[in-house]
Amino acid sequence: MNDRPNVYGQPGHPLRRAKQIAVSMFYSTMGYEVKPVQYVVLRILQDHAGIDQGDKWKRANP
Repeated sequence: MNDRPNVYGQPGHPLRRAKQIAVSMFYSTMGYEVKPVQYVVLRILQDHAGIDQGDKWKRANP
């Protein structure tokens, strides 16, 4: 008898898989020189030049 849980029935598995797919799509589009989190920060800095670190954090983490 198999006592291991079915990971496909757990809500965390599809969420993690979706994140893996999204990150893979990001890298295939943007290349590997910049990570997704770095890209977010760079976009915030581009769109809001001159903001301080506190404001940058608030905009990156709504």
